[in-house]
Amino acid sequence: MNSNIIIDDTYNANLVSTLAAIDYLTAFSGHGKRIFVFGDMLELGDLSKEQHHKVGKCFEAGLDAVLCFGKESMTTSNAINDLRNK
Repeated sequence: MNSNIIIDDTYNANLVSTLAAIDYLTAFSGHGKRIFVFGDMLELGDLSKEQHHKVGKCFEAGLDAVLCFGKESMTTSNAINDLRNK
């Protein structure tokens, strides 16, 4: 039996908690799908683009799906697409 794991990190997360969630999901040893749902990290000011890009680069290890929601998360989505197109 496959056990899928989904982490929903769409509610105003911060960089540290988001990276911890990604680490947990990446280390998940179940046989099901690993899915990460990500929303904007708000209140970052000038660091927003840089920190959203950092999140995107963390997906090199690969997950089955990453869903990004929000204007700022487009930077994350673009970083993930860049990794997949290498």
